[in-house]
Amino acid sequence: MRALTADIQRVAQNYEALASPSYTRTMRLARSWSRSTKWEKGDLVGRIVSSGSVATDERGHRYNVYVRGPKTGMKGHRQAAHMRARGWLSVDDIKEQFEPRAEADFKGAVVQMLSGEML
Repeated sequence: MRALTADIQRVAQNYEALASPSYTRTMRLARSWSRSTKWEKGDLVGRIVSSGSVATDERGHRYNVYVRGPKTGMKGHRQAAHMRARGWLSVDDIKEQFEPRAEADFKGAVVQMLSGEML
């Protein structure tokens, strides 16, 4: 789980879209991502989150959702269409990219556990 969340965080921190010529990147969006892995009520939970208090522009506006938010939702709570058009992945895109691996890792762990390899 730790390796999976680290890989997802690395993708979320990546700047795949080219910067516009008039903008100097601050790298705040990359620094806004963090991860944790812990047991909660008997479940192993991995979280990758972006802090809006870190990813802010010079006026204090949060832009993490604007750049890399979900594909759907209310305006201000989803990725801006022009950011998607510029090549930014949404959090939904990243989730879809890692779902097969997460499922395979989980199945592998269950098989190991059932076969006694993890004991």
